[in-house]
Amino acid sequence: VVVVLGHHRERIAATLADQAVTRVVNPDPKAPQNASLSLGLAALPDGLDGVLVTLADLPLIGPADISALLAAYETRPAGTRFVRPWVEGQPGHPVLFDAGVRREVLAAGPAGPGPAPARRDGARARGA
Repeated sequence: VVVVLGHHRERIAATLADQAVTRVVNPDPKAPQNASLSLGLAALPDGLDGVLVTLADLPLIGPADISALLAAYETRPAGTRFVRPWVEGQPGHPVLFDAGVRREVLAAGPAGPGPAPARRDGARARGA
């Protein structure tokens, strides 16, 4: 687990003191969200099959939501590289994507488009 810290990093880091997580500091928390995403993805080890990304300000996301997303990813159609929930026709979080998407995001850098397959493929986590 990687946690990217930005705004209020000292307070948040203190709450993580006993957690087995990798902490990464975004030196410019006002930068676009892709900057934090790139920092977090870069801190992950190589060899992962997929990556689940969630935002810290989603207190209503629970274990059932994560389980539904994982199930959607495991049963996704061949060639689908990215799954996410949709709520009332709007894309939501968390998102889950394969290692290839991670490499694309890292190659594009912090100013890049983020997980572009989400827009290109239109893959959805149905029921999540």
